[in-house]
Amino acid sequence: MSAQTLAPQETGHDLVLDVSTGFYGYDNYEYIADPLGTTSLWGTDFVLSYSTETRTETFAFDAGIRFEYGDYAEQPDLTSQWINPFAIVDYTREGTNSLFHVNLSYRERENGIELVNDFLTSNDLIVDQGTRSNARIDVDLALGRDTPTFFEAGLYYDQQRYFDTTNPNLSDEDTFGVEAELGLAIARNASLIGTASYYVRDDLEDINDDEEHSSVGVGVQGDLAPDLLFRGVLNYNWDVRTYTDGDDRVEKLTQGPTLDLLFVKDRPNGAVSLALYGELDSNGTRTTMTLGRDFELPRGQLDFTAGATLLSDGSISPVGTVHWERDYRTRALVLDYSSSVETDYDGADFLRNSLSFSFQQELTSLDGLLLDMSIYSADDVEGGDSQERQASVNVSYYRDINRDLSLVMGYRYSYYDDADPNDTVNANEIFARIDKSFSLRP
Repeated sequence: MSAQTLAPQETGHDLVLDVSTGFYGYDNYEYIADPLGTTSLWGTDFVLSYSTETRTETFAFDAGIRFEYGDYAEQPDLTSQWINPFAIVDYTREGTNSLFHVNLSYRERENGIELVNDFLTSNDLIVDQGTRSNARIDVDLALGRDTPTFFEAGLYYDQQRYFDTTNPNLSDEDTFGVEAELGLAIARNASLIGTASYYVRDDLEDINDDEEHSSVGVGVQGDLAPDLLFRGVLNYNWDVRTYTDGDDRVEKLTQGPTLDLLFVKDRPNGAVSLALYGELDSNGTRTTMTLGRDFELPRGQLDFTAGATLLSDGSISPVGTVHWERDYRTRALVLDYSSSVETDYDGADFLRNSLSFSFQQELTSLDGLLLDMSIYSADDVEGGDSQERQASVNVSYYRDINRDLSLVMGYRYSYYDDADPNDTVNANEIFARIDKSFSLRP
C-alpha cells in the first residue's frame, strides 16, 4: 500500500490581507424575542491569508477578527468590541495513490441565524444572544487509492463552548469521531472490505443527552460491469444514550445489524444510483432507500435523489435531495433542497427540510446584484409539538471600483420560531461597506 511520491516543485506563495469596513444597522442585534431598540455601528473585518503549493503539498492559513464601534441597544454602556476571531490551518500531502490531510480551526461567532453554516452541521441550532466557539481538528489518511487493496481512515474532535447566553438548553459539549475502512483485493476489480467507526458526544453539563455509537462491518465492493459499481456492507451497531431520569443519569443500550447497499451506473452525461442504507440509534433502526441521477449540463449541473425512510415504528417518510446550478454569461443560479429524517440530541426523530436559492446578476462588467434565500423546518415525525422554523433573505448590490477595491451594500432579514410565541425572533439588518484586498507574493 505504499505510494510513489512525486518530485517536489514550488509553484508559489500568496500572502493576502483583506479589509472590509462600513456601516451596519440592526433592529435586533442580539437575536432575541424582544429587542430593546436599534443598534448602529461601524464594523471593520480583518482577514490575513497565506498559502503555498508544490506538486505534492498544499498549505493554507487564514486568520481574522472583527472590530465594532457604535451604539448597542441591549448594552448601552458598550461602545466598542473585538468579536468573531477565527484561525484555520490546512495541510494536504498527496502522492500517486495516497493522501494525508489535516485541518485545525478555531472560530467564535454570534448565536444568530446562519442557515448555510449551521443547518448542514448541527442537529440542534438554538438562536440566542451571546456567542459560541468551536475548536476542531480533522485528520484524513488514504493509502492505495483507486486500487483494490486500500486503507482509509478519518477522525475529528470538536469542542463547543457558549458565552453570555440565556437559553438553558445551550450546553457546552465535546464530540469525537473516528472511522476506518480496509480493502483487500479478491479480484482485479473487486475488494473484500472491513469497516469500523466510533462516535461520542459528551454534554458537559448533563443538560442534554450524551450519545455513544460504534459499529463494525464487512462487505464487498467492485465492478459488476465496466460501467456498474456495486458496494454492499453488513454492519453491527451499538448505541448508548445517557439521559437524566430524576436525579440520576441513566444509560439506554440499543444494538442490532444494518445493511448498506449501493449501485452506481455510469451514463454519458452523469450517473444513476440506487442506495439502501440503515441507521441505528436509541429509537431503533431507520432504513432509507433512494434513487438518484446526476446530470452534467452544458451550462451547469443537476443532481437529485428521491426515496423514503422506514422508521422503527413502521411509518414511512419521503426524503430526497436536489442540487441545480446554471451559469449563464451574465447570471448564475444555484438551488439546493434536502429532506431527511434525523434524531435530535433529545432522542426524538424529526423530519428536516431545507431549501436555499442563490441568484447573481451582472448589471455591467463592474457591478451586479446578489440574492440569497434560505428556509428550514423541522417537525416531530410522531406528531409532537416540537418544531422549528427558520428563514433568511439577503439582497445586496456590489460594484468593483478597481482590481482590489469594491463596494457592497444590502439588506438582510432573519426569522426563527420554535413553536413558543415567546421565542419568535425577527431581525433586520442594513449594511454598506468597502472591501479592500492587499496582496503580496513573497
